[in-house]
Amino acid sequence: MKETVIGALIAALILFFTAVLALLTQEGVNSLSDIGQIPWIVAALGAVISFLKDYQALSTRKLISKVTGGG
Repeated sequence: MKETVIGALIAALILFFTAVLALLTQEGVNSLSDIGQIPWIVAALGAVISFLKDYQALSTRKLISKVTGGG
């Protein structure tokens, strides 16, 4: 279970930092304080959705592996 949470968390962090980099490359943005509240909310919700998606995928993969006896 611990590996599943860590794996999903890493994927969510990668997505979040990619979104932050995309926000920082917008015209007129020179620092993090120049980014409005709505883009931060969208980036955070995207990271949460990514975490849940990857957690579900990793959990399913572990369950299938356990049921089929595969590695």
